[in-house]
Amino acid sequence: SRAAAFLTMPLAASIYVVASATHVHTDDFAWMASALCISCVLFSKRSTKILVVASLAMFVAVAARQNFIWLAGPVLFAGLLDLRRERTANAWKGLLALIAVVIPSFAVLITFVILWGGLVPPHFQEFHVSSGIDWIAPGYALGLLGLYAPFFLLAVPKTAVLARGKTTMLVVAALAGMLFVLIPESAPDLASGRTGGPLWTLSGLWVVADRSLPLACLSGFGAASLVILGSALSATPARRSWAILVCALVASTVTQMANAQSFQRYFDTPTLLFLCWTLAMILGDRKDAVGRASGGPAGLTVVLASLLVVRLVAF
Repeated sequence: SRAAAFLTMPLAASIYVVASATHVHTDDFAWMASALCISCVLFSKRSTKILVVASLAMFVAVAARQNFIWLAGPVLFAGLLDLRRERTANAWKGLLALIAVVIPSFAVLITFVILWGGLVPPHFQEFHVSSGIDWIAPGYALGLLGLYAPFFLLAVPKTAVLARGKTTMLVVAALAGMLFVLIPESAPDLASGRTGGPLWTLSGLWVVADRSLPLACLSGFGAASLVILGSALSATPARRSWAILVCALVASTVTQMANAQSFQRYFDTPTLLFLCWTLAMILGDRKDAVGRASGGPAGLTVVLASLLVVRLVAF
């Protein structure tokens, strides 16, 4: 539909999606497979055919990029949600079926670990594998969400009403989001892997004690945006599917905490996918869906396309 076309335009204009499509990178391929896998588990009733497709899609994603083992999170979470809704024999069978879905992916991951002696090929291990935990990853993910969210919130019906009804929760979420940036060192730093992308450039505009204040503000807004988006879906049948999407975003972010490099390219595509998918759930089959989708998301597309042109001209 036209609404879906408008919602996916930001992805088409993303410099990271385009770069992966024009170079020999596996990012787009893995994200395409992961989106297919997640879409399969969003079904409340899953046939054998759907489960096979989900398993193959996850296998392909993990074979292409081993850190995509995070897909096991949303896949198994979907089964737990079904089990919570009804503790029946069918629900238990559904959970066991989803466990079977992830087994081939763990098998291929273990194979690579044995062959390489780690999660990535040997010549990448020194660059990517962190000796500790990259604590800025959650704050950076929320910051990127806060950077893009305004364009999508413009399309959410009755945003002001939703915000007024959740004032306390919004404040708590915003403060928690800011702490994810203010507690660890968050200033751009090449040696620490905190570089690469427009958001890191913005983060360096105002730094105090190795903490980025712009990133902290964006992270707070990103956390608050999750509250508003969740409120818009809380009373709809899509709330289960949205919970799975949130689990997927959290799982992919947690995976990045093991990466020594916090490049924007690792966070950009999942953030855009999450926001596009969420807004699609909110708008559903509304008569004004096209009009709403053609506003904020289209505006973000213009911004991202402009950045893409600047990057192409610069190189």
